[in-house]
Amino acid sequence: MKVLKGVIIGYRRGPRSQYNRQVLIKVKEEHPLGSLCGAKIWVIDKYGNKYWGKITRLHSKRGIYRALFYKSIPGQLINSTVHIVK
Repeated sequence: MKVLKGVIIGYRRGPRSQYNRQVLIKVKEEHPLGSLCGAKIWVIDKYGNKYWGKITRLHSKRGIYRALFYKSIPGQLINSTVHIVK
């Protein structure tokens, strides 16, 4: 089991809507592009709450992925470290 680290960039959004369960994640470590689709992710906030999710698809060719969390994550978790379990 390999654990990678990434950063939450922000919510997935459109011109008039924002999806609080879907976030964009930039992976810090080197990996083959598109290989993390389907991987589980988790992040812990400052109160000790753990949020679980899954990487659903590739967002760009620069190593940014789209992830879907099971519960909506708070805005304070933007720019925080996320753990990716592959």
